[in-house]
Amino acid sequence: MNDFFNVAVMTPVLHYTMGGLQIDPESRVIDGSGKPIPGLYACGDSAGGFGQHGICRAATYGRLGGWHAAQQQI
Repeated sequence: MNDFFNVAVMTPVLHYTMGGLQIDPESRVIDGSGKPIPGLYACGDSAGGFGQHGICRAATYGRLGGWHAAQQQI
């Protein structure tokens, strides 16, 4: 009987930002005075933050931002 083994070398990679753009719960980018910038949204790693990162943050805030942007009258 032949036994086969697959080997992969994995290296940890940091994939989040400690800074980045500040967003509100609707993924709108917040300016320096704490007000949302009309028409500007961010999600995922570009939104910064430390508590959440990765695909879950991108998917959650991407969906919220997309939904909110679609509701806007242009």
